[in-house]
Amino acid sequence: MQAIDFIMNDFYVDDGLLSVDTAKQAVGVVNSAVTMCAKGNVRLHKFVSNDKSVLAVILESEHAELKLTELSRVVFWVDSQVVLGYIHN
Repeated sequence: MQAIDFIMNDFYVDDGLLSVDTAKQAVGVVNSAVTMCAKGNVRLHKFVSNDKSVLAVILESEHAELKLTELSRVVFWVDSQVVLGYIHN
């Protein structure tokens, strides 16, 4: 059910953003969402995670191509309903 909520509610244009409490939950949502979307010939890819164990179960070809320095310069503010990020120079 969480994968359906992710697909229906956590996308803006073509970017999905999800926060969960554990790596196990993240892996479950990713696997379920990828499987559901594949049934409709939609490919989810360019995955990013702050947990290496999550990325370890996703094919490397499906990872986003980001340099680690890019990730370290991103600053986020999180509110109960808003996530805002920018790259600090």
